[in-house]
Amino acid sequence: MGLLGLLLFYLFFRNIRSTITAWYSDTNLVAWVGVVVNLAVVGIALFLNLLLDKFRRPRFRVTCGEARPWQVEKKADEGGGLQLLHVRLEVQNVGRSYEEACEVRVEQVLRLFSAKETKPEPINEHDPRPLKWVGRDTKPTTLSAGAFDFADLGVLRSDSLENFRLDFADRGHLDLSLTAKGVVGFRIVGTVYGKRAKPRPFAFDLTWKSLEFAPILVKES
Repeated sequence: MGLLGLLLFYLFFRNIRSTITAWYSDTNLVAWVGVVVNLAVVGIALFLNLLLDKFRRPRFRVTCGEARPWQVEKKADEGGGLQLLHVRLEVQNVGRSYEEACEVRVEQVLRLFSAKETKPEPINEHDPRPLKWVGRDTKPTTLSAGAFDFADLGVLRSDSLENFRLDFADRGHLDLSLTAKGVVGFRIVGTVYGKRAKPRPFAFDLTWKSLEFAPILVKES
């Protein structure tokens, strides 16, 4: 039985070797195999390159809160009693490469009402405009991997607690007022844009009381 098994194994191996030898002797087949292998190598290389590019691509994260560094109280002047509450958005590049032409745009503003069943109401007079970066203008900036910057969302004044002003620098401003019946706050909707990063939308609900100068309540929507 052992001899028979060895004989069968020898015949099987010889047939395989004969088949392989025949394949190699067929020049057309060898040429086609070479083409297929080269195409497979190129395809795998392109796939890995796209995967690596997606992994290294810059990405944005947008946050806002009710304390520093998102809300900062300042005096308008040394001698006076006027106080200002600046509200800011923090924009961070959480990707693995730098990003150019970073810009924060407010694209829609909606009124929020005390009645839960009342849907938010868009403010028709608002058109998409960029926010200015803290201490600078609205000119797009560059963010390195892991770096962050702050965009000025708006300001609340202690002498006009019912009004929150969105500041667009040379593009003007928009006053959001609680004086309309049932209005308790506003939803700010926008997008962070860059040159290579995927646009990052954001939406924050801002509510405050017109009777006291205090931090604005912020909720991500």
